[in-house]
Amino acid sequence: MTDIRKTDALDKGTLTFFFTDDDSWRLGRVTELENDGQIIHLTSCNEDGEDDEEAKQVKVPVDKLAPLQEGALEAVNDLLEMSYLHDSVLLHQVRRRYWDDVIYTNIGAIVLALNPYNYSLPLYTDNNMPSYIRERGEALHGGSRMPTHNWSVAHDAFWSMRTNDQPQSILVSGESGAGKTEAAKIVTKYLAAASTYYANPKEKEGGKFVTDRIEMSSPILEAFGNAKTLRNDNSSRFGKFMKLQFNDQGFLHGCYTINYLLEKSRVVTHGPGERSYHTYYQLLFGASDADRDKYQLHNKTKFAWMFDGIPVEDQPKENDIEEYALVQKAFDLVGFSKHEQEVVYSIIAGIMHLQTIKFVPKGDKCGIEGEHLDTLKFISKLWDVDDAILEKELTSTTTKMRSETIVKPLTAAQAGEVRDALSKGLYDRVFQYMVDKMNKVLDKEEECPENQWIGLLDIFGFENFAKNSFEQLCINFANEQLQNHYNSCVFNRDMVEYEAEGIETSSIDPPNNQPTLDLIGAKMGILDLLTDQGRTGTDEKFLAAVLDKHKRHKSFKAPRIANGTFGVCHYAGEVWYTAKGMREKNLDPLKDSLKLLLRSSTIEVLKDLLEPPEEDVKGAKAYNTVGKFFQGSLNSLIAMIDETNPHWIRCVKPHSAKKPRMFNGTEVMAQLCCAGVLETVKIRQTGYSMRILHSQFWMRFKLLLAEPGEKLTDEVTREGMQKILDFVGFAPQDVQIGKTKVFLKDPAYKSIEKLRNSKLDSLALAVQRFVLVKASYNRTHCKRLKQSLIVMQQFARGWYGHYMFRVKEREWYEKKLLAATLLQRNGRARLSGVLMFKKKVVHSITVMQQHCRAVTSERLLKVKEQEHYDKQVEASRLMQRFMRFKTAENVYVERARDTLDLLEAELDVFREMEEEKKRAEEARKKKLRDKIRAQKGLPAKQEVEEEEEEEE
Repeated sequence: MTDIRKTDALDKGTLTFFFTDDDSWRLGRVTELENDGQIIHLTSCNEDGEDDEEAKQVKVPVDKLAPLQEGALEAVNDLLEMSYLHDSVLLHQVRRRYWDDVIYTNIGAIVLALNPYNYSLPLYTDNNMPSYIRERGEALHGGSRMPTHNWSVAHDAFWSMRTNDQPQSILVSGESGAGKTEAAKIVTKYLAAASTYYANPKEKEGGKFVTDRIEMSSPILEAFGNAKTLRNDNSSRFGKFMKLQFNDQGFLHGCYTINYLLEKSRVVTHGPGERSYHTYYQLLFGASDADRDKYQLHNKTKFAWMFDGIPVEDQPKENDIEEYALVQKAFDLVGFSKHEQEVVYSIIAGIMHLQTIKFVPKGDKCGIEGEHLDTLKFISKLWDVDDAILEKELTSTTTKMRSETIVKPLTAAQAGEVRDALSKGLYDRVFQYMVDKMNKVLDKEEECPENQWIGLLDIFGFENFAKNSFEQLCINFANEQLQNHYNSCVFNRDMVEYEAEGIETSSIDPPNNQPTLDLIGAKMGILDLLTDQGRTGTDEKFLAAVLDKHKRHKSFKAPRIANGTFGVCHYAGEVWYTAKGMREKNLDPLKDSLKLLLRSSTIEVLKDLLEPPEEDVKGAKAYNTVGKFFQGSLNSLIAMIDETNPHWIRCVKPHSAKKPRMFNGTEVMAQLCCAGVLETVKIRQTGYSMRILHSQFWMRFKLLLAEPGEKLTDEVTREGMQKILDFVGFAPQDVQIGKTKVFLKDPAYKSIEKLRNSKLDSLALAVQRFVLVKASYNRTHCKRLKQSLIVMQQFARGWYGHYMFRVKEREWYEKKLLAATLLQRNGRARLSGVLMFKKKVVHSITVMQQHCRAVTSERLLKVKEQEHYDKQVEASRLMQRFMRFKTAENVYVERARDTLDLLEAELDVFREMEEEKKRAEEARKKKLRDKIRAQKGLPAKQEVEEEEEEEE
């Protein structure tokens, strides 16, 4: 592997990092320089700097290279311990660890967790958990000997809480599909196991019951709050903060959950390849026959809106059936009564049916007809409300003006919006009801010490889509708040190290995203201006107010051409938001009359889901907005986290294909940026990013003080290091010498490295001069030796040639004598062979003649025998033919005689039949004549006589 020493020049064979749009930073070897070194040709290498079997040839400009600094390829447990920090080094270390099946990495206070999509990796199976637990409090402050893991974070949090009597928090974030939910489960499972590891069997049994109830709350929340998206098959569409409570003995005793910003739009719609919330499909495919009858779920094609993303035949029905059974078990274990479960599923089934209702346009109004009206009546029965009023509220709106009430019909599109608002509002309230119910059962705050709790935040990561709306604004605002909190914590930890090393910090200016927070959340900020639009404003007025108020704000971006959007500069990059629809999403779109209708239900749970319309003391209308509520919840969350000692887990998806052993550098770098991991590097770079131990600094840079012939000692002194800094001419704010380390800012480090390289170049030139002089002397000496060797070689060749001539001459004489002897011997042998050959030929001819005569005689005998046999065969055939002819002739004559006899017999029969027929005819005629005579009165005798005469 070629060692990179220079940072400003590249040679062929040099290793360096290069950037491509497809895979971000990769390690490669320079193969060619083009256009005076402005274009670099490289061959990609593996993570160890060795030639890759699947190497790619690339060509990049020189400004897309990052030099490979000393130690950049060495494996470290904490990436911030590296002396040189850069995005390329960070990504290289993460990629290298991923291919080594090491998916967890420390980056300062952050544990970076890559989703392996394979939870059977040897290092991370559950049988390793006791090894982490047995370290107890000794693992604090970097004392652990175990590999980095989510368990490590949970372990530090637990023992910090027990040791320091201070609440802790574990903040888990990442984009959809990165493994946030699984990470939260891993942490919860570890805390439950660690808290009762040393307990007696009875205490373990009691702890297991509590732990099971807490763990079984997850299937409920996932069923009603998770959905399949393009990025994740089990994506959490809400954020949650779980306050895990521990008793005096340190056992996990209770849990309190706070949920944030459920994605309401997914209640009624979803994109291609996606699904709505899991509970719809679990109920549809997993319900018993009795429940299907009760909720009228047999006709699955009726719920076509649920299968817009994935056809019904492609749905994972078996998984839904299993998960539905698990949710039923979870409901029972957590403490939901059968009646409460029935009410929840009645509301869910009602929403499923409600979304199938179509409105028939009738000019400027609409109506519900046919089977859709029957569906409406069934929903009213499920919810125990008046179907006529429900139909009226869906198809019209009522406005009160002074003492007059005006009923205005709605168009089909407006009615659809009211229907969707009712579904989203009810679903959101049901979800909140379940969270409140679980808190009522699991919350044990009064039974636990004040500071013995660990907060577990599982929240949506930073989002930047092609189209961003109100949900993304709130999500990114939350991430800005959390990043601000993280920046302050990390910077404070750096300040502690600076203070311990005695470093002056007045010149350090850390990253600050407070302007962005003020832009969104301060008074007259974006959320405040959105709230000002209230129920009577418009999206256009909101956008105009934002552009007018903040067009000069450094974190705000206005479009060059008006397109209904505005931009915000977040810590993770620019995000452009679409103003259309923000005002409606910020308000509660559920009509007050619908709230009153649902509150009129006799079902207690349903009746209490919706709060009555808010009015102030004077009766004027008051309303709360989603943005104000979310901002208040977020402020409470940040205040709660500020009370704790925070720990961070950043989940990263290595590839969008959701398959193991796949890594895309561009996607990972984007997630590292959105997760705020790169902010850690920025914080270091704004301060003293290079921190080198005294011994390492002296051994590396002492050559700057070296004079020709001078040998410097290896003893490290503060005065010696100061001489180096004075020689370079650094300002005090660029480089400072601490108690154990030398702290350098990034430009200063590059400058001293450049001077060191220049010094090495000059020393290399001196070495080259010495080598050239030595080589010249050696060449002259070699020429003299060569001439002497030539003379010696000539004498040796002459003597050796005469000697070889005599040897060859004797060899030639011996060869001629041997040849004559062999020639005579061969002649005699040849003559004897010829005579013997002639005798053998005569004998062979005689034998051949005898054999030929015998063969000829045998052939003639066989011919005669064949002729005799053929004549016998022919005579036999003639006799057989004659005999067959005679036999056939006799048979023919016999059969002809029999045939003639048969024909004569038949002829006699025909004659008899003919005579019989004539006699019958004569008898008939006679009878007819007698009848005629009788009619005419003639005597019969006369007739007889006449007949006789006629016969004669």
